[in-house]
Amino acid sequence: MKTVQRVPRLISITTLYGILSVTFVVLLSLSMDSHFDYAIHERINFGGSVFTASRVLSPTVVRLLSEVGLPEKTAALTYIAIASAALLFAFARLLRTWGGGASEESSILYAPLILLPMVWNYIILSSIHYLDDVPAVLFFTLGLVAISEKKLFRFHLIFIIAVINRETAVFLIPAMFLMQFGKRKISLLLTHSLLLLVAALAVRLFLNNLVGAGSSIPASMYEAHFSNNIAVLKRMISGDTQELRMLMTFGGLWLLLPFLIRKVKSDVMLMTLLLPVFFAGMTFVGNLSDEARIFNEMIPVVTAPCILFLAVKLKSAA
Repeated sequence: MKTVQRVPRLISITTLYGILSVTFVVLLSLSMDSHFDYAIHERINFGGSVFTASRVLSPTVVRLLSEVGLPEKTAALTYIAIASAALLFAFARLLRTWGGGASEESSILYAPLILLPMVWNYIILSSIHYLDDVPAVLFFTLGLVAISEKKLFRFHLIFIIAVINRETAVFLIPAMFLMQFGKRKISLLLTHSLLLLVAALAVRLFLNNLVGAGSSIPASMYEAHFSNNIAVLKRMISGDTQELRMLMTFGGLWLLLPFLIRKVKSDVMLMTLLLPVFFAGMTFVGNLSDEARIFNEMIPVVTAPCILFLAVKLKSAA
């Protein structure tokens, strides 16, 4: 009987999440210019920037969708919409896991709030979009869920898939380290982390050489942006309004995190230590000016504590 009752409920949730995801993708498409159309064609034909040669998962899926008859842009937006809907389910699971047994109903209700920082990062603060952006958030969230639920086989599978989508998935390694610190021998945890890093590097090297082999420019591991980003930070400190707008990355939710210490589970707040680590990494390889989209993987890390705090406050006020 329970299974029968869950079917219409699942259909309702899927419909709601589908509508929200399509709405998000429509807003995203309205913020796109001709660069996105060009980038779609370029990526699904594995051309262009050789440092992205190893990001083969999303272009492959979109190419398959286009080969069954969908126009390239329609195929890309369909893929992003599906990834967005899947993300809402994954984030609901993460809230339930991180919330210390929060009810399934409340997790499902609050999960769509992750779309708010996504709108800020992908639509308001970024002028460029790529096929692997939203899937990167999905895979990172799934990885966090797998670690939290101690499903190591599932975590390793998600990790490899996530790395094939986008190399920034390597930040699942310090996420695993933080979650399991004090719960496993430090020597075993360090060895495990090193092996994962070697595996990610091996996959990236293999795909760079495989896909970038036909390019006249040798496939590189990353693009160096350190000097440009230091200049951006200096302009931000000097009060440049164009650069200061990047403080609203994640919709400004990151500014609330210090005030949530001791008000949200310590394990959840511990994960926010990933933020400075990720930021440091992006200072070298990302573009801090006008591209908040580079902080893909940190969206669930920043958003979850804020939602869990909101949920507690609303519950106590009821």
